[in-house]
Amino acid sequence: MWIQSAEVRPSSRANVHHAVVYIRPPDSKWLRGAPLGVPFTISTLNREKMRHQSHETDSDMLLVYAPGSSPDRWPEDIAKFIPAGSDLVFQMHYTTNGHAVKDQTSVGMVFAKHPPAQRVFTLQLANDHDRIPIPPGADNYRVEVSGTLPNDCTLLSFFPHMHLRGKRFEYNLVHADGQTETLLRVHYDFYWQLSYRLAEPRFLRAGTKLQAIGWYDNSVNNPHNPDPESPCAGVTRRTTR
Repeated sequence: MWIQSAEVRPSSRANVHHAVVYIRPPDSKWLRGAPLGVPFTISTLNREKMRHQSHETDSDMLLVYAPGSSPDRWPEDIAKFIPAGSDLVFQMHYTTNGHAVKDQTSVGMVFAKHPPAQRVFTLQLANDHDRIPIPPGADNYRVEVSGTLPNDCTLLSFFPHMHLRGKRFEYNLVHADGQTETLLRVHYDFYWQLSYRLAEPRFLRAGTKLQAIGWYDNSVNNPHNPDPESPCAGVTRRTTR
């Protein structure tokens, strides 16, 4: 099915920090053997391979939700594709507020009326393999991740994502001569995360290098920091369409 628009709706918005809905096609080996139809956590997976797969995937995303997110709506000539027989895999991240609650997050979709001219892919880069501790008290700690596009594409939007110590985020193009071109530079708010859509979509050639940089504040000046005396892992993750 071709998807023209989609929306994630948590039933307990106060506790859902993010929800990622992955499209797992029937020929994918990603997380095969994990429970179906019931929630599970990384620690409950009984094979090291599956625990490793929980941190990375080459599956497309249907969409991402975080506080502040709006539904994804695509123009009539582009759409998301869900192959027949695919699973939708929900990755949920909950935050506590001192009260016991229940959540049943759902996803709504509007199907396209006809096959589009172009297909939308949502890709992510993350430095999960490089979990360098952010020193206690560091107020401007820099973490970087980059990747090269395997095909020609049209860049539509960005979704910067960090956690409580996130401070600001930047996306750059790295040109062949080493010069960088900044596409987006924003301050980060754990409680209000936005998808940034380009006013004019940007055509990019295969081989283009995309760079994402995050800065973290692990100091007492960060009101969201639960423990400025503790080192923590800085995970820079960026999603592009």
